[in-house]
Amino acid sequence: MLFARGLDLPIELEFEVVGMDAGSGTGQLVADGDRVLLDTGYRFSFSTGRSPARSLQGRAGDKPVALVGSVWVSSSGAGLLISELRVGSDELQPRYTAVRAYFEHGGLAAAYRFEDGAARSRDTPMSLPALESARAMKLVYPDTAGAATIQSNTPAALEEFEIHLAALQDLLSVAEDTPIERLRLEATGTAGSVVVIHGRNRFPPFNKPMRKPIEFLLRLGAEYSPTVIDRWWRARAELRPVPQILAGILYQPGYVESTVIALAAIAQRTARAQLSVPHANSFRQGLQAIVDYLGSGVIAAAKVDPREWQDHLVWARNDIAHEGAPDSLAGDRFVTDEESRAVRDATRVLVSLTIAKAIGVPNSVLDRAAERFGVRYGPRHWSTTIFRR
Repeated sequence: MLFARGLDLPIELEFEVVGMDAGSGTGQLVADGDRVLLDTGYRFSFSTGRSPARSLQGRAGDKPVALVGSVWVSSSGAGLLISELRVGSDELQPRYTAVRAYFEHGGLAAAYRFEDGAARSRDTPMSLPALESARAMKLVYPDTAGAATIQSNTPAALEEFEIHLAALQDLLSVAEDTPIERLRLEATGTAGSVVVIHGRNRFPPFNKPMRKPIEFLLRLGAEYSPTVIDRWWRARAELRPVPQILAGILYQPGYVESTVIALAAIAQRTARAQLSVPHANSFRQGLQAIVDYLGSGVIAAAKVDPREWQDHLVWARNDIAHEGAPDSLAGDRFVTDEESRAVRDATRVLVSLTIAKAIGVPNSVLDRAAERFGVRYGPRHWSTTIFRR
């Protein structure tokens, strides 16, 4: 989606409509709340059952532009709700050799701390495996501007770069335990020209406070970073939807109950797919496998009581999925609102640590990350038995 913030509106345009409703016209890009509209006297057709999408080429001052939008109808007529604006080229189906993305908090996730071990050379690109419909590419992070640059050996459509950018954005958000949005996108065309791309954002900027690098689950300034990148990319396909849900819960927190059931599902998925727990084993046995995999030191540093966490997650899951959590052998069991919030945070912490270990984060970094999680979340839930003082 194209958000009005960040654009210097209004923008005067001369344009040619390509394809449906072909013709030439003029207009202004204007803000309507946080949306961007093309206000024009040009007559766009609209009828039920036909695609509202329209593509335009034109100029804004002395710069060529390309726009994508959908027909927007109001009492004053029909215009376009703009979803994408490219400045610097009027190509509608361009191919690029490199894309540079600026994220909130810049290159902070590539900081370095002593527990990271040996530092990596930031001038050496990291390999990105092929993912979904995107070919293998290279990542330079951070580049000289503190941004992430993804490079392709052969020209590729923006959609391929975006698959890699989404994987990186999710990793940065999980690493910082904070939602992070992309602020700016620049692409280098086959002729070497640079195009600024507005739109294609997943969310508006979150404007969250920065955490210090010591607070991160992992950092990308060490020699282990290429391994983490490679395994995170592969996990997005092989362990789907675990990485996606870990990031999604940060981007758009839901009701406690919906988050708990999603986390319960990916805890089970992690135990089966990553830790090789047989499908015939119980849900509780999968949770125990996570505890065993992390080890008592990491669990203790995170201030989670493993038995209380397992019990309450099982009860909460049963309460949601099976219409009540009473245990006929142990009496009536139920999870209070306070306990639901605690089990939500404990589950996310332990699954995040499990995935971090599985993608190659060293033990020294895991120990520190677990300790910081404990400091961050433990005091919130000391009224429950799920976190220990």
